[in-house]
Amino acid sequence: MKHTLNIDSIQQVALYFETIDDYKNIILSSKKFQHLLEYFKSNPIPLNDETIKFFPNINTYNLFSLQDTFYESLSSLKICFYCRISYQRSLKEIKKGNTCKFIYYSKEDKKKFGDILPSQVKKIGKECYCNSPSLSIFEVPYSIVEIGDKSFMNCTSLTSIVLSSSITRLCNYTFHKCISLKKIKLPQSLKHIGYNCFSGCSSLNSIQLPEMLLSIGDYCFDFCVNLTSLAIPSSITYFGIQCFCNCSSLKSLSIPSNLTSFNRQQFYGCSSLEEINVPAPYWIVGKHLFFNKMKLVGCELPSTINSINKIPVAFDMNQTSFEVPTEVKSFGNKCFQDEHSLRSISIKKFIDRLDNYCFEGCLLVTSISLPSTIKVIENGCFCGCISLKEINIPSSLTRLGDYCFYRCSSLSAVSLPSSLKVIPYQCFSGCSSLTSIDLPQGVLKLSDQSFKDCATLQSINIPSTITKIEVGCFNNCLRLSEVSFYSPIQKIPDFCFSNCISLQTITLPLSVISIGNRSFCNCVKLQSIQIPSLTTSLGNDCFTNCSSLVSLGSLPKNAILGDDCFFGCEKLFY
Repeated sequence: MKHTLNIDSIQQVALYFETIDDYKNIILSSKKFQHLLEYFKSNPIPLNDETIKFFPNINTYNLFSLQDTFYESLSSLKICFYCRISYQRSLKEIKKGNTCKFIYYSKEDKKKFGDILPSQVKKIGKECYCNSPSLSIFEVPYSIVEIGDKSFMNCTSLTSIVLSSSITRLCNYTFHKCISLKKIKLPQSLKHIGYNCFSGCSSLNSIQLPEMLLSIGDYCFDFCVNLTSLAIPSSITYFGIQCFCNCSSLKSLSIPSNLTSFNRQQFYGCSSLEEINVPAPYWIVGKHLFFNKMKLVGCELPSTINSINKIPVAFDMNQTSFEVPTEVKSFGNKCFQDEHSLRSISIKKFIDRLDNYCFEGCLLVTSISLPSTIKVIENGCFCGCISLKEINIPSSLTRLGDYCFYRCSSLSAVSLPSSLKVIPYQCFSGCSSLTSIDLPQGVLKLSDQSFKDCATLQSINIPSTITKIEVGCFNNCLRLSEVSFYSPIQKIPDFCFSNCISLQTITLPLSVISIGNRSFCNCVKLQSIQIPSLTTSLGNDCFTNCSSLVSLGSLPKNAILGDDCFFGCEKLFY
């Protein structure tokens, strides 16, 4: 038996469409739907100069934003406000016969109408009760589903507040510095707690988080100095930065097993923390705790910790190496960041990516062994590993992130696989011990400042596959004396070889049509350079202070010279 949609059914379905194209497609799909939009008595999407003609028979004008276009031709129609509207404004609109679906109580409403919330209000607006020193007890009515930013901030006498069972969100700084608030019962409907929501609630000693809570914002309980214990529900998917920072009375904490983001300094200032429960298995390295075998995350533990999962724990501050367990499938952001005791790290098979800033600031690490399965190394992964001398980069690697080896000042050599297509932004910038690097065939682009400040880099070969070199790529490579181009690039970018004070000679590709601003500025030993015949422009200060430059070959007749292009080139005649 066949079932087909009739005009009434398709009209109900069409209420969920989001763009005018959705409606166009449905009326073109069948002749029986060609007059569908004439049946609509209110506009289901915002009206503009294009969409207004598609709904000719509406008798109610739906506004989805206060910025929606208002048409005088529709001024006689009733208006339904689906957007958020203040209580005072809603009274005026309702008096006109209009409808308001989401009314909030603003700070101005409170001044005019008082502290008691009207029953039709759904949200307590931003800063509504902020700085109300006489407010001591407050009950939020059932109609309220959201409490806005800073709604009760600095209510220094507030000791008790009852939240309605319909609330789904507490916004940022909601109860910030409510210094007299001791207890609060959060409704089971609550899904999100904003950043700094309870920060500075210095009298708060207990709080039970609802079982279906999804996220806790940054610094949420910062300086809740009387909070002694807390259990994080298993529903949590996001944990804010330093959520419990400076909770100096916090003695125990339970962390759910599905958590994949965890800040390294999550327990900074938790000077009384003695016990922590985390999902097994877990690993201790120095004073750092690592857990979650599916995506390894880590945090620094205060010295007061004496047990994990009810098992006594002792810190080995002399541990210098760590072999990542085979159970671990991936690394979380900043996983080993600032781990100052380790000297070597071995990562076994199955890991295919290293996340952002994973080993940033591991000051003593001299070597890292990567598995042959690694495909991606993300931004800043080894940034600031100043003792790192060697690293094996497997042939499986396809992408390096920005700042990947930034300021790895002991790294002397690195071999890159042909599968790599881009050397990203400041990838090897500040690698002051890097004397040579082999750029493989297959690399397409050298990004901004990718080798900037490689002070001991002596030579570089630009393979034929490279099509683009970006700004400041070899800026401040003080010992760079030899550059060989095998690539048909068309542009030498701004600051490309600026301050390469050891560069004596360079042969540019014949394909070069422009040389950027300050691209060879302060190359004081550069004696000769052949400007290709196709070159049409030389940028500002292009060869400024190239005091040894004596020859340019034959300068193209039509080339446009930038300001001070050869300033300070005292030996040059052209």
